[in-house]
Amino acid sequence: MADLLDLLGFEVYSASSGLEALDVLRRKPDIEVLLSDVMMPHMNGVTLAKQAKVLSPHLRVIFASGYPAQDLHRAIAESGDFEYLAKPLTVSMLAKALRG
Repeated sequence: MADLLDLLGFEVYSASSGLEALDVLRRKPDIEVLLSDVMMPHMNGVTLAKQAKVLSPHLRVIFASGYPAQDLHRAIAESGDFEYLAKPLTVSMLAKALRG
């Protein structure tokens, strides 16, 4: 995903966990968009997004997930000002969402 985003012209900071993503946001407070999976070990994407918005209230959060459950979509919508992309993603879908 990082390589694809780089090819699309975005400056990318990768993280292998939610805690690592929060560390990146602490070091780089000017990051504009957080793209995260919803289901992750140790910290789910919704928890990450909520903590990230505390660090950077201006941060735009986009979730990507292949998890089909309607409850997940509802939980994301109820969690705040977050966007959702269903996997599998196309290049054009991803680019459009990020440039949104």
